[in-house]
Amino acid sequence: MNIARTIGSAGAASLVAAGLLTAPAHAEDPVAQTEVCRAYPNAILVTAGQAWRGGPDGKPVPVPEQMAMSVSRSATLVPPPPGSNLDVTVDWRNTRTGATGTLHQVGVLGSGGGSTYFPFVATGAGAIEIKVRATANIGFPLPGSCQGTRAVR
Repeated sequence: MNIARTIGSAGAASLVAAGLLTAPAHAEDPVAQTEVCRAYPNAILVTAGQAWRGGPDGKPVPVPEQMAMSVSRSATLVPPPPGSNLDVTVDWRNTRTGATGTLHQVGVLGSGGGSTYFPFVATGAGAIEIKVRATANIGFPLPGSCQGTRAVR
């Protein structure tokens, strides 16, 4: 399964950064996104959790066999030059079923950082191995990578 998306505006990244597209991060919350890994030296944070939709009562309802994930770069003391971006590739593998996929997205980087968001990744239930390669293009390429595992129900 290959998905390629390009974010042309900072709007979606701003919503993610503001927490409007992510579920509440409470330990008891079944849809909370938690840290998967961090990539250095480019200050990348990868979070993932069960995908969710709003229920009739407005509370988040888990989406079976789907994962939500975000990859973000924190703000820096010196703003990146205009045209900077965060180029993210995610490879995932379900260790239970053997299913695999690759996700790609390019997000805008500004003075407040930047992020990419994958809201509904159909991984199937099981332990999902996640490998992320992210390059912050800030006048020169600053690559980083990390990996981790997340359970999906």
